[in-house]
Amino acid sequence: MENNIICKSFLNQKDKNKIMTRIAIFGPPGSGKSTIAKRVAQEIDCKIIEASTAVVFPIASLFEMLPPEEQLLKILEKLSKKKLQKVTREKAMQTFARLKETYSPYFIAKALHYLYVNNLKQRSVIFSGLRGLDNAKYCRLHNDLVIYLKTNSKDLVERLCKDRNYNSQQAITEIKKEQKLYGTSRIEQIADLVINTSKNNISQASEKILSGLKNWNRMCKRCVNTSKNPAITFDNEGYCNICSSYGKHFDSQHLKEELEFLRSFKGA
Repeated sequence: MENNIICKSFLNQKDKNKIMTRIAIFGPPGSGKSTIAKRVAQEIDCKIIEASTAVVFPIASLFEMLPPEEQLLKILEKLSKKKLQKVTREKAMQTFARLKETYSPYFIAKALHYLYVNNLKQRSVIFSGLRGLDNAKYCRLHNDLVIYLKTNSKDLVERLCKDRNYNSQQAITEIKKEQKLYGTSRIEQIADLVINTSKNNISQASEKILSGLKNWNRMCKRCVNTSKNPAITFDNEGYCNICSSYGKHFDSQHLKEELEFLRSFKGA
């Protein structure tokens, strides 16, 4: 266990400047993604990356025929520094479908990681405005804290009517289109944290995310296990379930027998 403590200390010192806090916020239109992202960003001093602005709008505006994926990612890196004209929601949806068909269903998440994670341009980021179950899976697989904001249908319709000047039928149609194309509600099943914004206001939702982030970054007091691994749990003293089990069942006599067995191979 001494080696584990040394290893943990080494990681903390050597990799401290490389650690990134990444949050990916998903949810249906009107669930409060952008507003809550802004509140959280203020608390932890990180940059908000809007998926539509960084990936969807540039592609929708400039490309009739899409280049190979590697070339497109390099082009996006240059375009990310320029201000581009916003496209309609309909055009954005068409672009999403096209990217999914041409490259992969998780292309947008992959592009965001290429632009803002792999190149270490930002230590801490919040990906907002993301869509799609597969993009959520990609984010979770690549150690982003995936947040899903759920809201009851009545509140969603009311918010869309207020924010976008929709009538009730237009709002309902928008929600159905999003669900069909993006599989939005299914993200709840794989998210690290689910927050109901019908029951939690902006401040409460932000506090839940900050609390979830703290637990998500938790590291065992003895080894390098973290809560990013969903199989790892912690006891009240701050030790992971592996270390707790080790301590509970440790048998010095058994360890001595194992060492003697290994030594018996010496010179064989």
